[in-house]
This record gives sequence, C-alpha cells and structure tokens, in this order.
Amino acid sequence: MTDEDLAKQFRTQQMHRTNKEPNRNGTSGACGVSWSERRKKWRAYVSHNRRQMWIGEFRDKAVAIEAVNRCRESLIEKAKREDIE
Repeated sequence: MTDEDLAKQFRTQQMHRTNKEPNRNGTSGACGVSWSERRKKWRAYVSHNRRQMWIGEFRDKAVAIEAVNRCRESLIEKAKREDIE
C-alpha cells in the first residue's frame, strides 16, 4: 500500500466515525451534545483526529445538534477535497 492509499483509507475511517450512532446512555440522544448541569446549557463538541473540538454552549438542544452536524459536514467536505487534490 502506498502512502497515498493509507492516507485515503484513514480519511475514510474518520468519515465513518463521524457518522456513528448516538450513545444510548447520553442525555441528548445525539453524538457530540451533552447537558451541563452546572451551566444549564447544552455543550457541543466533535472528535476529530483523536482530539475533541469544542464548538460551544447553547440554550437550545436543537441548535447544539445543528452546530455539531454543520461542523461534521464541514470536516467531511474538507476530507473529500483533500482526497481530490
């Protein structure tokens, strides 16, 4: 396998991980969104390249979920552009 093949395979694995099902014991029912009891807000984050990327805190759960989805879509589009180049 060439370095290019390995890089493409790694990016594909990343895309699959971003589309995983929500954790059943989570409070929000969505991956990357959790409730902060102390701050009384929904926290949004995305894991990428083995690091957690902080998106922000939101009063509305639907807005937090939308922010996570937009971030994931952006990361997937970036990975696709890197595949083309």
